[in-house]
Amino acid sequence: MQVTNTNNSYYAYNKSSQSVTQNVSFAKKMDEVTVHKEIETKGRVLTFLEKTNAFEGFTKEEEIKFKTILKDDKVTQKEFESISYEMLDKFKTLVLPTNDVSFEEFPYVEMTNKSKLMLSTIDLSGDNFFNQSVYNTYEKMSEDDIINMSLELSVNLKQAYNQDDLEVFYIKGISSKINNISPDVMKQMTLDFQKVLLDIINMSNDYIETVKDPQVLKQLHNTKNFYSSVLNNYNELKNESSNE
Repeated sequence: MQVTNTNNSYYAYNKSSQSVTQNVSFAKKMDEVTVHKEIETKGRVLTFLEKTNAFEGFTKEEEIKFKTILKDDKVTQKEFESISYEMLDKFKTLVLPTNDVSFEEFPYVEMTNKSKLMLSTIDLSGDNFFNQSVYNTYEKMSEDDIINMSLELSVNLKQAYNQDDLEVFYIKGISSKINNISPDVMKQMTLDFQKVLLDIINMSNDYIETVKDPQVLKQLHNTKNFYSSVLNNYNELKNESSNE
């Protein structure tokens, strides 16, 4: 009668299992080393973007430009302003997570508040001339002034969209009646922007004639100058387009 050595069979199986486990563990460590080296070479942002095929649909020129800017995981103000307005839609997909990527997964891109506010103009409304006119105005302003005026502009756009009475922010403050508008609705919003801008400019002028407080007066001039600049840029862009 033949006797099977079950102990040897178990030993062979156990040794084989350990070998597979070790190989998997080694491969995993090598992958981690590779990723670490990629991050050291390309930075976290580019490593993530290339892994998720984020540059699909970009021209070679766009890909090279954006990779050069993002290679150190940050965007300086000078680098941001070197991007044409027409390229900002694509650039936004590289520095902010899209619908299928969460904020937790997306690597942080260091940008100035001025750059972020300028980038936000592409979604201000459904009128690209208006959006770009605000962008061009922000470009020549300080970060603090942009923060102040962007809030005032947001309030006035919501008032106009909701067909509420327009208010000069530093006279009336934030109205309790203002209803928030979702970003998706804002992106599609169309208004008579020339009228909205002119109304705020004229209202500011009226208040400038009567207000005595120097701080409020200063802000009224800032409001008037900001809206006047946006209006001038808006008219210029529309005229350029009609002459093409």
